[in-house]
Amino acid sequence: MAETSKKPDAEIDDDDFRILGLLQQDATLSLQRIAERVNLSKTTVWNRIQRMVQNGTILRQAAILDPQKVGLEETFFVSVRTANHDFDWLERFKTVINEMPQITEAHRLAGTLDYLLKVQVPSTRAFDAFYKELVSRISIHDVSSSLSMETIKRSLDINVPGKMCSGNRSPGRGHPAFAEPAFQLERDALHAEGLVWKRVWNARLKASFEA
Repeated sequence: MAETSKKPDAEIDDDDFRILGLLQQDATLSLQRIAERVNLSKTTVWNRIQRMVQNGTILRQAAILDPQKVGLEETFFVSVRTANHDFDWLERFKTVINEMPQITEAHRLAGTLDYLLKVQVPSTRAFDAFYKELVSRISIHDVSSSLSMETIKRSLDINVPGKMCSGNRSPGRGHPAFAEPAFQLERDALHAEGLVWKRVWNARLKASFEA
């Protein structure tokens, strides 16, 4: 009998989600601290983290910066419509987007708009320079922009409803902290960056394990 395909999260159980929750809040936690919080052995935690690195659940470790404190005072959302939907244009658009560091997010949309870009710059003058560069590098049918007046919520946490604290748990596993999903790990790492991250992560975990 043929084996049925697994759901995307089939290999991740509640203990994995608790480990991810802790790493999202503080990726510098030692292996010992994580093991104590999730009530598992250091070896088990090590193996679980290694598996999640290898299967791509954990992409890389990253410092989360405050944009304003590094001089990026303004955030714009740029709506893009294109009259050209062929493969060559799309590949060119992707290249331009990835080469412009002011763009921190880019989404292809369903509906009347084709793409939405999040752009972070020091000033409106800097945005004007960004806009001119963008339209000079790629043909775009229509572009409109909106300035964010206030950031009401900013989070890189990945929420996994019902996964963090479900059912009866042994002491320590039902701690309210485990209900706080805080997956502060960016998911835009390139493959090469992922390889570097894995080596760094493995070295840190090994040092923690041997401590």
